[in-house]
Amino acid sequence: MPKGKWELGGLGAANEHGMEGFNLEGADFSGAYLGAADFSGANLRKADFSQAELYEANLSEADLRGANLSGADLYKAFLSGANLSDANLTNVHFLYANLTGAKLSGSDLRESILDEVNLNCVDLSGADVTGSVFWGVSTTGWKIDAIRARYIYFCQSGVEEKEKYRRNFHEGEFEALYTSLPTVELLFVEGLNPVSLLTLSLLIERINRQSPELGVRMADIHKNEFETRVGIKINNDEDLGKVGQLIKDAMYQAAFEISSDMLTPLLTEILPKNVSDLSANPSENASSSIVVNIMQPTFQFIKADGSTFSGSISQSGSILRLDNLIIKNYRDHREEVDRLFLELEKSFAEYQTSTRSALTQITDGMVEAIRKGKDVGRIQNYWEEIKEGIKTGGAAATIATAIGRILGLM
Repeated sequence: MPKGKWELGGLGAANEHGMEGFNLEGADFSGAYLGAADFSGANLRKADFSQAELYEANLSEADLRGANLSGADLYKAFLSGANLSDANLTNVHFLYANLTGAKLSGSDLRESILDEVNLNCVDLSGADVTGSVFWGVSTTGWKIDAIRARYIYFCQSGVEEKEKYRRNFHEGEFEALYTSLPTVELLFVEGLNPVSLLTLSLLIERINRQSPELGVRMADIHKNEFETRVGIKINNDEDLGKVGQLIKDAMYQAAFEISSDMLTPLLTEILPKNVSDLSANPSENASSSIVVNIMQPTFQFIKADGSTFSGSISQSGSILRLDNLIIKNYRDHREEVDRLFLELEKSFAEYQTSTRSALTQITDGMVEAIRKGKDVGRIQNYWEEIKEGIKTGGAAATIATAIGRILGLM
């Protein structure tokens, strides 16, 4: 295909399964406009997409091994399950792209932009991400064995004075710092105010001091207008239930009293000039305290391999899986849930073609998994992908919330 002569925006799928089985190996799409094009499942080995515009394109499950995408714009593109091993991804813009489960082993991502990108369960083993921009990425279950990262920019794309956000890494340091670890995720549907967040941070620090072998530390916070998610990293999968119980016990009471003695270490870091006054006059501050109310969160437990399940916690600290509850709730409310799923798919009409196609496919997969009543872990993964795809809100988000509450997913 001659460079720059192809305007294939909105290119539809060749069949109901996308372009699965279509052989486009070595095709030249360089410089082409391919917005919302559907290449799902296609053979695109060694294809040339350099400088191509792939806004919201669907490349899920495509074979892109050895392909050249240097300088391509993949804004909101779907690449879940795609094989990009040994691909040239230098200077690629992955803004808001979804690469869940993609294979990027040995790929060259130098100077690429990874801004608000879903990298869950992505294989980046042996890839080179030197000089890339990382901001707001989701990395649950990713593999970064032998990844190369001499330096990274931790900032949003387009930020001024980017060099201020540069961080250099010794060989193996990036891998050691950011290897995916088991996570206890707390979901606060009513959000967290700053004082409550400070309280939670202090409680996590206290748990870490009391049980250092667990490796408990607050890792990330994601907040939007609907909810606040707090990720707590630990060392081992088998301790997920125990850590969940420790956190729940610490938050069980409706009010927490945090004395100035607990606040002083934190204030020493934040306001070193003023802390001396606090510690020098303990009698004046002895009665001061902060009383905080924190709503009990929903717990989600994420293993190091990225597999997830929700659950409640027993008094013994064991995780009570909600697998049977999801299926039971569906059987009890099947007619209503089926109707809501139909309404959900209709609401996808407000999205672009590729997004609508991807969300419909994910929803169909979730419905099938629920009806079969098997592999509930897959149901959870489908649910997370649906929420990620409709996180901007609107009718779809409202319907999905109703489904989640009936099934016990929220």
